[in-house]
Amino acid sequence: MKADQEAEQIHARHVTKVRRAITKAQEQLKFAEKKLQRIEALSDKQVIPQITLEQVQEEVITKQNELKEAEAELRMVQAYQHADIGKELAVAKNEVQQAEADLTKLLAGNRPEEIESIEAVINALQIQRQYLQNDLQRVAVVSLIDGVVTTPKIREKMGQLVKKGDLILEVYRYDSAKVEMLIPEKEIGEIRIGQPVVLKARAYPDRSFRGEVTAIAPTAMDDVSGLARKVVRVSTEIANEDLLLKPEMTGYAKIYCGDRTVLELLSRRLMRYLKVEFWALW
Repeated sequence: MKADQEAEQIHARHVTKVRRAITKAQEQLKFAEKKLQRIEALSDKQVIPQITLEQVQEEVITKQNELKEAEAELRMVQAYQHADIGKELAVAKNEVQQAEADLTKLLAGNRPEEIESIEAVINALQIQRQYLQNDLQRVAVVSLIDGVVTTPKIREKMGQLVKKGDLILEVYRYDSAKVEMLIPEKEIGEIRIGQPVVLKARAYPDRSFRGEVTAIAPTAMDDVSGLARKVVRVSTEIANEDLLLKPEMTGYAKIYCGDRTVLELLSRRLMRYLKVEFWALW
């Protein structure tokens, strides 16, 4: 907020400075025009030489160009605050091209004063264009990953004010899919990083997706399905080059925890009860 206020103050001082320059240029032009009227009257009476008349005419043209330059600068300063930066840049480019074309015509044989005035306008426009290009570079938003933008109605976000840390767009990386599984706390003791995972998505019942355990949450949480139990979030990475898996899809996954005998599988729950629940009773 403070930076915005400082920018507005700088802009206001710039506008005031340019307006003073316009007022000064108007007064100088008015004085030169009155001087030209007097010289023209004396020239008609052949009181003064023709070269003096030409010098005063050149002075009037120079003052006119200085006034135009100051007025053009004021328009650019005012446009910068209220117009879209991209449009300003396009306008600035067009004005530079037009000024360069005018300079080319002047170089064909006009007065040096007019050439210098046009060159000054070109320089001012080129500085303004560079300033706008720098502004465009500062507002460019670059995603840290390659992916697909999934945020709907992006065009409606144009012109909105965003602050540091605000969410602008959501980008999903589709060449690999991160899958999260909720494992009951009673089973989490068997899970290890690197164990193979086989996934069946509801959208593709005839296809199996394979990966391995990449992360295990450090804390347990309540089961969102409503069951009175605790679960632990386990993550895996699944290759998704064909872009079949989409965000928020659901399915089932199996984690391979090693070979077990049939007797071990049948007696596992009983042994767990005896070692934990039954033990707690004593």
